[in-house]
Amino acid sequence: MNLIYSTKQNTNKNIHQDNTENSQNNQQNLLVYTDRHKGNKISVRIEGFVGSDKDLKNLTKTIKMKFGVGGTCKNRIIIIQGNIREKIVKLLEKMEFKYKKVGG
Repeated sequence: MNLIYSTKQNTNKNIHQDNTENSQNNQQNLLVYTDRHKGNKISVRIEGFVGSDKDLKNLTKTIKMKFGVGGTCKNRIIIIQGNIREKIVKLLEKMEFKYKKVGG
């Protein structure tokens, strides 16, 4: 554990929070699917996220903003529009999430 002496109240909390966030990402087992919809529209579905709803929404927002696509999170499932599974997998790997590609 790192010891920091400071007059600021929030310094230690922020450092501890960042460390726990990275360790939580390593414990995730996300399943990344590719789905085909009506009219040959393709979407990417991410299941298996464990954590708070706020963290789930933040992950969804990060993916949507990074790639400029639409998407939503419903019932603990993230759905992203478009055939960008490989890009999403690279982003998840960069964010230190454990994942598994399922299906074609």
